[in-house]
Amino acid sequence: GPNSSGNHYNIRSFTTMAAFQRTQLTFEKENDQERVVEISQPAQTVFLHSNSKGTYTIRGKIAKLIAESCSDCVLKLDECMLVAGMLELINCTGIRVQCSSIPTMTADNCTNCVFQVPPSWGRQRGQGNLITSEDCNNV
Repeated sequence: GPNSSGNHYNIRSFTTMAAFQRTQLTFEKENDQERVVEISQPAQTVFLHSNSKGTYTIRGKIAKLIAESCSDCVLKLDECMLVAGMLELINCTGIRVQCSSIPTMTADNCTNCVFQVPPSWGRQRGQGNLITSEDCNNV
């Protein structure tokens, strides 16, 4: 399970008892948190749900990252590798994503979300897909 020291998390494996025993790390209903998450064994999903005014720095390999119903958060993914290559924002407001290489980012029903990517993003093969739904504003 997670070992914590203040707001610094070292995640080796956090397993939920789901039908297929997925590995998932969830941060839910947090306000004004600043977390650094170090992942040494790839987790399937990092899930942020209903968080507000937080900063999440994620380092290591994960399969995918989902942020749902979050507001005014910063996601720092410069040292994070998404194995499945997918970042999803769902029903979020005021999210800022800082990343160096994520092939596909999706935003569904989001407002005022900013993706900060390096100038080379989108020029490399397999990088540069930003998919938004019709319900997005200012993405």
